[in-house]
Amino acid sequence: MIRINLLPIREEARQRALKQQLMLLVLVLVAEVLALSGWYASVADVVRSKQSILRQEQETSAELQREAGSLEKLRKEEEKLASKAEIVEIIDKLKADPAKVMLVMARNIPNRVWLTGFSFYPIAQPLGLRDPVLKGGERVTMDMLPKLAEPIFAVGVQGFAMGPSDVTDFAKNMKGSSLFDHVEFGEVKEVLYKEAEIPVQSFRLYARISGWKPADIGGSKKKKSKR
Repeated sequence: MIRINLLPIREEARQRALKQQLMLLVLVLVAEVLALSGWYASVADVVRSKQSILRQEQETSAELQREAGSLEKLRKEEEKLASKAEIVEIIDKLKADPAKVMLVMARNIPNRVWLTGFSFYPIAQPLGLRDPVLKGGERVTMDMLPKLAEPIFAVGVQGFAMGPSDVTDFAKNMKGSSLFDHVEFGEVKEVLYKEAEIPVQSFRLYARISGWKPADIGGSKKKKSKR
């Protein structure tokens, strides 16, 4: 019987199968590399797109922040200007008309009365004639503004009179004037007038400038009109 050596044929078949497997493996690897490359490219495009959108949003946010800062700055400037305008308006009110007040005072001073001091000032309360909100030469501060927004003016005078009746006549003249709607005495005492060495009446007198009306007057009128 003839023996045939099949080993070379089997080795060749094995080598051919191995080559096919290697070729298949290479093809699979190439396919995976191509697939990964395509996926990476698509992801990179998405990332670039998102980064572009992010940059646009950041630029928009920065622009809005700049605009917000500008608006806040403008708002603060507006508040400063409004407060300055309020102060200017209040100062205009505080000027009032002192010349008219002094003229009326001069007309109502009796012959036997002479003044040594005169002050014209705003007050916080209608009956607080002796408590000025703002004294002469004093700076206007922010805490004064609410009290000075609708100022009530008063005058304070001091002087001498020959007798008690002269002081009373002076007060009656002021009460009879349309310029004053409330008058009250301060200190009244008899002193020795050094220049003439005679007894005289030293006095202080306070008066409120007319024009102030109690807050409930307007309300009561409205209630009556409704009824």
